[in-house]
Amino acid sequence: MTLREICLKETKLDDEDISILESLEKQLSMMSDLTGTDIFIDCPTLIGEAVVVSHARPSWKVGAYSENVVGQYALRGNEPAVFEALRSNTQIRDIKAVTQENRSVKQDVVPIAG
Repeated sequence: MTLREICLKETKLDDEDISILESLEKQLSMMSDLTGTDIFIDCPTLIGEAVVVSHARPSWKVGAYSENVVGQYALRGNEPAVFEALRSNTQIRDIKAVTQENRSVKQDVVPIAG
């Protein structure tokens, strides 16, 4: 599924918000290569969780994820930084999380403002 399809199905984002995310998505691979990390766009869902709508892995090294997790949920109990960034509208840095693949990682999360 595309970012737009997931957003229309899982979120209450409007067309303008989705277009902003689509523009950012075009830059994710470059950002991932620059940082050497997996980068995601997660969106709040209608059911109170978050859904991964885009995922980029660095092209020059093995990423932290073996699978592409687009369309999977980022659960509140596993990824508290995602929900704290959404709630506080501030950057959250170096917070422990559990991935969709059940691996422990540290996350930095930056909210996207429309």
